[in-house]
Amino acid sequence: MKRLLLIIGFLLAALTLRAQVAEGTLWQHYLEQWAEQNEQESLPEELLELIDECRQHPINLNDTLSLRILQLPFVSEFQWEIVKAYILQNGPLYSANELRLMNGFDSITIGLLMPLVEAVPVEYRKPPSFREMLTGGRHQLLLLSRTVLPRSKGYEDSTYLGSPYRMGFRYSYKYGQYFHLQLSGEKDPGEDFFAGTQRQGFDHYGGFLLLNEMGIVSRAIAGHYNLQFGQGLTLWSGFAPWGSFGANQKRYGQGIRTPGSMTETGYLQGLAATIRVAPHTQFTSFYSYKNLDATGATDSTVQSIYSSGYHRSALECSKRGLLNEQLFGFNIHYQKGSLSLGMTGYHSFFDKEIEPQTYYYNHQAFRGSGNTVGGLDAAYRYRRLTLFAEASASSNPYISQLVSEGGDLPLAAIAGLQFEISGNHHVGLSQRYYSATYQNLHASPFGQGSGGQNESGTCLTWQSQLPGGVLLDASFDIYRFPLPRYGVYAPSSGNEARLRLIRTLKENGTLSFQYQFRNQEKNASRTGMDSTFIDRWHPTYFVEQLQTHRLQIRYDYQLTPSLGLSSRAYFSYTACEFHPSNKGWFLLQDFRYSPAMARRPLTLTARYSYFRISSYDARIYAMESDLLYEYSTPAFNGNGHRCYLIARWGLSPSIIFSAKYGLTAYTDRSEIGSGHDVTEGPLRHEFKAQLLFNF
Repeated sequence: MKRLLLIIGFLLAALTLRAQVAEGTLWQHYLEQWAEQNEQESLPEELLELIDECRQHPINLNDTLSLRILQLPFVSEFQWEIVKAYILQNGPLYSANELRLMNGFDSITIGLLMPLVEAVPVEYRKPPSFREMLTGGRHQLLLLSRTVLPRSKGYEDSTYLGSPYRMGFRYSYKYGQYFHLQLSGEKDPGEDFFAGTQRQGFDHYGGFLLLNEMGIVSRAIAGHYNLQFGQGLTLWSGFAPWGSFGANQKRYGQGIRTPGSMTETGYLQGLAATIRVAPHTQFTSFYSYKNLDATGATDSTVQSIYSSGYHRSALECSKRGLLNEQLFGFNIHYQKGSLSLGMTGYHSFFDKEIEPQTYYYNHQAFRGSGNTVGGLDAAYRYRRLTLFAEASASSNPYISQLVSEGGDLPLAAIAGLQFEISGNHHVGLSQRYYSATYQNLHASPFGQGSGGQNESGTCLTWQSQLPGGVLLDASFDIYRFPLPRYGVYAPSSGNEARLRLIRTLKENGTLSFQYQFRNQEKNASRTGMDSTFIDRWHPTYFVEQLQTHRLQIRYDYQLTPSLGLSSRAYFSYTACEFHPSNKGWFLLQDFRYSPAMARRPLTLTARYSYFRISSYDARIYAMESDLLYEYSTPAFNGNGHRCYLIARWGLSPSIIFSAKYGLTAYTDRSEIGSGHDVTEGPLRHEFKAQLLFNF
């Protein structure tokens, strides 16, 4: 009876304060953090599609045999154990709001989860027949188009071969969790379409057929796919969760994953399957065969892999499919209780030798036609303490040469712990070491560099629910690069600190404060340098300290059930050792309106912003709302204005139309962009449209 009264109380509180923190606001905070930390102007499609999938088909919290909730990067295995223990003690959940009764979930995590989960009775059933899967599922078709005006220089001088429109489609058919078929096609602006170099239509086609929970076959896929094991050190493709947001540094490797529908690079292509070979053991095998774009190709060699996905000009088209990669391997995963063990190995080989141009910083870059990588990962949870680790090694002839010349052994490792001090206080600590001779083109571990090479560091994270309802996220990462790397032609080091405070206000709003400090080293340019420094320095290359401060203050407010507002102010400041400092500020106001009396669901989103930023070093990232699967986080510098309007209208219960118009107006330049993407004048107009069919 007491439990029932508590549940009723929380349900009433949720209804009363339903507008307190708009779910879009929380998700925007979360996605912004990832984009800013990784300095990305677009978000991984597979993450956006995962969120949309959970919105359409929520995760059932009562299904304690499912691990689906661990796909969400902000939910830890410890939290999922709390949910299962609560259900074991009290019985199935009546409502997802019961998460508020559990000691281990803060208000922000609950806010992120609420639109993605549900609590309904579990109905376990045998796998459906193929006839059921082929006739009882749901279809979805997405059509999209985008263009920018005025046309850039590449169209005016006929460098770009196609039209200035981006076009694409995605067809998806799903039957519950058991069957998923997807086909997609996309062409970027400037690429041919059913003409010239693209007689087959779209520049990129993708797709897969996925089967889940079919007897001893846990998962099987044909087509495009991603693989995610351990902590990302041995084999990880697709979206990689970050390690310094919240206290949850440990990754949950999900094995076979579906890729983003419009993603042109980074995925694998072929066959993969996971089978249950014992009650606590799964075995995954995989094979991939892909044609890759490359630069500097001869009959037997290429200089580098070209991964932009653009085929707009004759030069870009000449890079298409010049390199073939085959990859095969396995993973064995053992999970029993709190202990998890894994072993992963794969071998990849190319039909041509990769021989990059020699630069001062890339002596350790991958060279050759093949690479073998193997690794072990482990995790163990004891009460509130979780330990995790992964170690990996690589082998190829060029690595052997580097080692014989005195280089380190080609080893890489990461280890860490997470401790749940209480339901409101969490701490994480990790240590990483990536040898300069470790080479892995399919790794994506946590780090300040890329690929898990030439880096060591220590990361500390802390998350607390402070008195007064303030959520604190803090992190500190100190790192070192023992050998030169791109942009830094000497051994270097740095550190990064982040602090985020979010306060849910009493009536319909949230206030947040975020500060980032980064101290790093970079190549010094003599341009603009004080002459006294030039007299002091004579080496060919030397580095200088660059300190960056970024501050964001944000206030989100639900004025009425139909109207939401968001006001933000960004400030940035950079200080160089030998160059003048730079600074910038960015102010914006967002509006979100959903008229309650509209005959069809209608949502209007608008923004006006003004920025004044003195250099690219002081650039500011500001996430924009966008159409489905197309969130963006452009980096702003210079002086100007940015505004946009988005309309999302339900034409019928099964058809949704969305459109976006954006305008960027600069006040300090007469052209925008660089190279063939330059447009004349200080204005740039952007038009996007989507049509979504559900049937």
